[in-house]
Amino acid sequence: MSHTHWSDSEEISSHASCWTMSKRTFFLLVVLGFCAMWQEADAEIILDKPVLSGPSNSTLDSVEEFYCKLDNITTNQTILYQLFNKGNLNKILGEYSAHNQEEATFPLVIRLDLDGQLICKASVQNKSEINSTNSDWMKFQVIVPVKGAHIISSPSLEDLWEGDSLTLRCNITEGNFVLYDWFLDDNPLLNDSSNSHLLIPSLSSKNKGKYVCVAKNDYNETLNYTNKSEGVDVHVKVFNKISTELAAIVFTCFSLLICAVLACCVYGVVLRKRQARKYIFRLKDFTDKHSIVDDDGVFNKTEETGEDEYEEEEYDDLDTEAYIEDTDVVQASMMEDFYEEL
Repeated sequence: MSHTHWSDSEEISSHASCWTMSKRTFFLLVVLGFCAMWQEADAEIILDKPVLSGPSNSTLDSVEEFYCKLDNITTNQTILYQLFNKGNLNKILGEYSAHNQEEATFPLVIRLDLDGQLICKASVQNKSEINSTNSDWMKFQVIVPVKGAHIISSPSLEDLWEGDSLTLRCNITEGNFVLYDWFLDDNPLLNDSSNSHLLIPSLSSKNKGKYVCVAKNDYNETLNYTNKSEGVDVHVKVFNKISTELAAIVFTCFSLLICAVLACCVYGVVLRKRQARKYIFRLKDFTDKHSIVDDDGVFNKTEETGEDEYEEEEYDDLDTEAYIEDTDVVQASMMEDFYEEL
C-alpha cells in the first residue's frame, strides 16, 4: 500500500512539473509573438512627404524660423526633422524632435551657408530600418545689405580735357543683388542700373560737375537697402577756341584784305605802266627838243629859245651807232640821265 501511495505521488509531481513548463513556454511564446507583431507593425510604418515652409529671403545676421511637418503620421514614434542645404547635404543646418504629430520649428540666425535650395528630412528617431522621406526643395536667398559705396575713375580726375574718355565705377565693400543709380549735380542720369560703370566717351563742358552713385539692394522689390557714395568733382579743361561767328568774321576780313592787296597790286602795275608811257613820251619830246648827238660822239645841248650852242661833255666811250640802231636802249639811257638831273 505504501508502494502504491508513492507511485501516485510521483505521478502527481510529474504532471505538476509538466504544467509548470507548459505555462512558461506559453508565456514565452506569447512574448515572442508580441515582439514579432510589434516589429511587423513598425516595418509597415510609411512616412508621408514632409512640408517645408518659411521665408523666401532674409537679410544677413537676422533671425528667421522655418517649419517642417508631416500631414499624416501612422505611428506614435518620435519623428526627427532635419534641415539641409543642397550645396552641402552632409551639414545639418537645423534639427528638431517632434512628438504627437508636432510641427518642427527651426529658429536660425541667417548665414551665407543658408543661401540656396533648402530641404527637410523626416525620419523615425532611433529606427534606422524605417525609410526616411524628404520635402520638396525650397529656394532661399540671403540678402547682404550694401555698404561702402565709393567712386573710382579711369583715368584720373586731375587732368581731363575736352574730347577725352572717362569711366566712373561704383565699387562696394559688401552687398549682393545690387542696382546702381548715377546723379550729376543731384540730377539723375540715364544708365543701365545693373551696370556699376558710367561711361562718358567724349567729355565736354556739359559733363563737368559733381557725380554721385547710389547702390541699393533690390530683390523681388521686397528688400531695399541703399548706400550713397561721396561726390567726386569732374572738371573738363577746354582748348581755347573761337566761336563760329567770330571765325566767320575773321575769315571775311582776311578775304577782303587779300582782295584789297591784290587790287592794289594790279592798280600799281597799271599805274606804273601808264607813268612809264608818260615818261617815255616826255623823254622823247625832251630829246627831240634839247638833245643832239653829232657824228663825232659829242653831246650838245641847246636852249629851246636860243641859237647859241654849247658843248657840255664829250662821251668818248659812248657807242653812238648802238644808240642809233636801238632806239629803246637810247631812250632808257636818256631816261636814267633825265632822272639824275631831276
